[in-house]
Amino acid sequence: MRSPLLAPTFAPLLLAGLAGLSAWAGAPLGSGGSDQAPPIAIGAPADFPLLLDRPGHYRLGADLDVPAGRSGIVITAPGVTLDLNGHSVRGPVLCSPEPQGMDCDAAPRRGIVGLRAEAADVRILNGQVRGFAGLGLQLAARATVQDLLLADNAAGGLHANTSASQPVRLLRVQALRNGGDGFWVQSGEIAHSQARRNAGLGFATGALVRLRDSQASGNLASAGDVVVATAPQGLLP
Repeated sequence: MRSPLLAPTFAPLLLAGLAGLSAWAGAPLGSGGSDQAPPIAIGAPADFPLLLDRPGHYRLGADLDVPAGRSGIVITAPGVTLDLNGHSVRGPVLCSPEPQGMDCDAAPRRGIVGLRAEAADVRILNGQVRGFAGLGLQLAARATVQDLLLADNAAGGLHANTSASQPVRLLRVQALRNGGDGFWVQSGEIAHSQARRNAGLGFATGALVRLRDSQASGNLASAGDVVVATAPQGLLP
């Protein structure tokens, strides 16, 4: 079942009474005017993962609870801005550091991700992605992420296997208590960010990554608080 189209006034779209996303396309963030493209319809939460397949600006209106074994949001259109608006995209997984390593109450699963961006020129802002059996956030192309917390994800916090022509920019991003590396990034910039108490490395970065004003602490892998150069690879063995 598809949700009804939004009115041109950008009224909030309720998703089965659990969470809301308001969406519109055609104008940059913060601009107005009457020349905006038609509003966008978004499927109900029962259709997880939510698919954002049209360019536009989407805003989360409440926490989005995702059932076990499902991904949260997948972005397939270029030029999407997703503002979590201070809310969480969250699954049911919890992780806790133990003397012998990280204990997550779900095994890491390939293909499960809290939020995945498959297209270029995506912006993800202002919220939390937590509690998934896979990765918290996966980036496949040029993207900007800022003011985001990634926590309690069994396979790791953030994975960006991108090329020199598709750099990512991460600003004020935190990876906390994930079951793998906090950040695994091949190309781009990481600034004012933190990796804390992750099971793997805090920052695993390629030669094309610039890391500045960022800290790693309490990560459980050997030399986990040291930035380690990586080679491109898949998500999980």
